[in-house]
Amino acid sequence: MLMTFMHGLKAQVMQKTGYTAFPSEFVASRRVDVYLPPDYPAKAPYRVLYMHDGQNLSDPATSMRSMPWKADFSLMQLMKKGEIPPCILVGIWNTSARYQEYAPEPAFTHAGDSLKLKIKEHYGEMPYSDRYLRFITEELKPFIDREYLTNPDAQSTAIAGSSMGGLISLYALCKYPGVFGSAACLSIHWPILTKVNDKSMFHSFSRWLEENLPKDGEHLIYLDQGTETLDSLYAPYMNEIRQLFIRAAFPAESYSIRVFEGAAHEESAWAERFPEVLRYLYRR
Repeated sequence: MLMTFMHGLKAQVMQKTGYTAFPSEFVASRRVDVYLPPDYPAKAPYRVLYMHDGQNLSDPATSMRSMPWKADFSLMQLMKKGEIPPCILVGIWNTSARYQEYAPEPAFTHAGDSLKLKIKEHYGEMPYSDRYLRFITEELKPFIDREYLTNPDAQSTAIAGSSMGGLISLYALCKYPGVFGSAACLSIHWPILTKVNDKSMFHSFSRWLEENLPKDGEHLIYLDQGTETLDSLYAPYMNEIRQLFIRAAFPAESYSIRVFEGAAHEESAWAERFPEVLRYLYRR
């Protein structure tokens, strides 16, 4: 079901269109929001930014702790100033299967029976992020490119998210480098599945990551973390990832790893630094 409405005055904010139950052969249907620049379609073709946890992007009524990213506002302000190019934002809502869809499957390549049993006990079933990414790359993105005036090339297509959404964004770029040219991963949740608390998942994913980072100099990757609440756990993992990028000879000018002192694991912190993230993603 399609629903279209104006999120404020057209001259001031982005236009928002929603699909209440976007269908898929790979995962459960879900809501997808599309935010169009105020001047759409005057500056076509447009770049596209896909973001996970779409219910947290703009509306306090649907956001965690009523604290949205204000992603549409940040995009609009930077476009208005000419700091980033014209861009369409696609917000993909999560479902009750968020952990199964966002946990990268390579993290479980070497999982033994006991680990698999723990995962099923806590989460009901093993992750199926490959199916989620097929939904995005084979169903959602082709639809967006057909229905809207986009530039479908990888260099014009970015993907972003926070926490588990950061994990799946990094995995998406490395698994589909021909689809995504850049990824922003805020407060990326390196422990993978916290309830299981088994570091072998991180090591399995990091081995896959080292082998699959696109090293052509055509991709941008942004990673960050705070230092408070859940983010306080991430420093040892991030240090290993820094070394991984060096070992993999990933071009130094093609990635950024940032630490924000005092920042917590929450939407208000991500909203505060999102403009800086956007400037990095669209710096080329």
